[in-house]
Amino acid sequence: MYQITAGGIDAHHNASFFMSRPNGLKDHVLLFVKVKALFTIADNSFCVSPGSALFIRQNTPYEYRSAK
Repeated sequence: MYQITAGGIDAHHNASFFMSRPNGLKDHVLLFVKVKALFTIADNSFCVSPGSALFIRQNTPYEYRSAK
């Protein structure tokens, strides 16, 4: 069973925004992507399109940034 522990809506970041979680988080993460972005999840890098959603398992290293 999953339980939602935190949430956010309509977050906006500038073009130089960079998020890095080298040890992941203790909880699973569900991200809804609004802009073209470059993700690296557990050493796999890929681009995602606006309107995409990503589910990242707990304790999985990840980082992301705008793909400009």
